[in-house]
Amino acid sequence: MAFLGIDAGASSAKWALADQSGIVQTGVVGPIDGHITRSESRDRTKQTLTEIKSECSQNIEHVVIGITGVAETPTERAETIKLIAEIFAGSTIDLLSDIHLAYRVHFPHEAGILLYAGTGAVACTQINGELKRVGGWGYLLGDEGAGYWIGRAALRALMIFIDKDQTPPTGSLEAAVADEINGRVWGDVKNFVYGNNRSEIAALAPIVFLHAGQNTADEILNEAADHLIALTQRVDAITGDSSRPIIFTGGTSRGVGPLNDRLIHVLSKRLTIADHDIAQGAALIAREASSQG
Repeated sequence: MAFLGIDAGASSAKWALADQSGIVQTGVVGPIDGHITRSESRDRTKQTLTEIKSECSQNIEHVVIGITGVAETPTERAETIKLIAEIFAGSTIDLLSDIHLAYRVHFPHEAGILLYAGTGAVACTQINGELKRVGGWGYLLGDEGAGYWIGRAALRALMIFIDKDQTPPTGSLEAAVADEINGRVWGDVKNFVYGNNRSEIAALAPIVFLHAGQNTADEILNEAADHLIALTQRVDAITGDSSRPIIFTGGTSRGVGPLNDRLIHVLSKRLTIADHDIAQGAALIAREASSQG
């Protein structure tokens, strides 16, 4: 028997298969999202899950899956589980949100704080057996300090030069952003921002990290760090415990320079920067759950 873990995102889904000896297969397939009331999302999810099953070499006893945007209402949640069970007939199905799965993978046996910053930002912890989320409100209401926020801040820095009809200095962050989006006037920036989705703006964040050491980039990254620190402090206030270990993960955590330096300085020994493979962790959770059940 085998145990399947799926880390399902809106851009791609990663999966891993484990048996009693460990991880035996891994793969990356198309996207999955939790909005199965939309016919296109439902069809895409079925197609992707069917592809995963076809690639698995063993019978699957237990599936642990984390899905971005998974429905919170009991009816929609039941429908999502039913859809998954149709593909993996006979398997036990554990359905979680993507952030809940990430928390369980990073904190399998203790209570801590997972600080996640990718395109968006969220912190979470466990209270009385329940996952408590802080932040993660989306780019219109929050997500300060994450990739989209950093990319937007870089565009705003470029706009200051454009407003003044000035050309950014060669080698500057602003010049690099202008080159990346092929934008030298407001119309170019407007077309880039409003003609793309937020992931394209978040994709500018690595340029900011590459220009660490320049005043503008450092100001952006230090402010981003302060926003992320504030997320963990809000969790501390909710739990009344400022000693829980913190794991910082997600795409933004892989940047080097002022952001991580400031997090380490302020959060000190509480902080670990880690990037565990969520799909593989989910497969091992499935195996452990089966052994206990």
